[in-house]
Order: sequence, then C-alpha cells, then structure tokens
Amino acid sequence: MPRKTHIEVILPVYNEVKNILPLLKDLAHIADELKEHANFSFLFINDGSVDGTKELLTRLFRDRSDIRVVSLIHNFGHNSALGAGVDYFSGD
Repeated sequence: MPRKTHIEVILPVYNEVKNILPLLKDLAHIADELKEHANFSFLFINDGSVDGTKELLTRLFRDRSDIRVVSLIHNFGHNSALGAGVDYFSGD
C-alpha cells in the first residue's frame, strides 16, 4: 500500500482567538473528505497575538496530535509569519 501524502496547512494568525476553533472545524471537513488519500496537519504561526490566541494554540497543541505551533515574540506581519511557516513546514 502506498504511503499517504502528508498535507500540512500553514496558518499565520494574529489576534484570532475567536476564529481558530471555527476554522479548524471547517478544515476538519476537508481533511475528513480526503483522509483516504492524505494525512493532514496544521502549523499555526502565532504572529505575536495579545488576545489569548497563544494560550488557545498551546492548549490545542497539547490536546491534538495534528497541530503544531510556532509563536513569534511580536508581530512581524503576515509575510514574515508565512516565511516562518515555510521554515518549519513538515508536509510533502
């Protein structure tokens, strides 16, 4: 049996505490539809959030094996956050 593709979605976030759980719910539907062909994981890049995003992501990281988190020390902007995601990316 061939190895499944590993799709890792890079998600730069800044002050998105209210949107992360709904986003994961929507992404779970997509991952579920493709689970026969690919394994999914989610790499959140916390771009210096100050609204509880970091704490939520830390909790999700502890509770779920499909989530990884990189927290930047302050807000560098979405381009830098996306670049950090590429640096830490582990998908195919």
